Amino acid sequence: MHKPISFYLEIKPQAQERIRFKFKGFGKYRTITPYTPEKTREFQDSVRAMVREYMRVNDVTEFPKTMALEMQVTFYLPRPASAKKRLFPTVRPDLSNFLKSIEDGMQKAAKGDDEPALFADDSSICKIICEKKYVDEEYPTPGILVALRELES
Repeated sequence: MHKPISFYLEIKPQAQERIRFKFKGFGKYRTITPYTPEKTREFQDSVRAMVREYMRVNDVTEFPKTMALEMQVTFYLPRPASAKKRLFPTVRPDLSNFLKSIEDGMQKAAKGDDEPALFADDSSICKIICEKKYVDEEYPTPGILVALRELES
C-alpha cells in the first residue's frame, strides 16, 4: 500500500486551453501539426517542477502504474473586486479545464521522460473529488490543494 500524500502548490490555477494547429504548405502537400498553447505548457511545466521538488524533499515515490487512485483537488482562485458577496467562482474557466491542466502537469511529460512524476498516466485516477473556491483565511494565496491516495477495493 502506497502512503497517501497531500500538498499545496502556490501557483495561480490555469485552465487547459484547446489544442491549436499549425498549417504548412498548400494543397496535397499541406501538413497540419497540433500543439499545446504556450500558456498551458508553461503552467504544466511549472506544476511538474513543483511536484518533482515536493517528491524529492519528502522522499515520495511514484504511484505504481496499475494502482487505482483517488484524487482530491481544490483550486483557490483570486477573488475579483466584483465578487465580494459571491461565495463560489461561478464564472469561466470551468472546473473540468482546471482539472485537466493539473492532471497533465502531475504526470510524466512524455513517454521518454525519465524524471519522477506522481503517476505515469492520469488514466490511473479512478475517482475525483474536485472544487474551485476563492482564496480564504486558510489559503490566502491562489493555488491548488492536491491529495492522492490508493483506492481500496
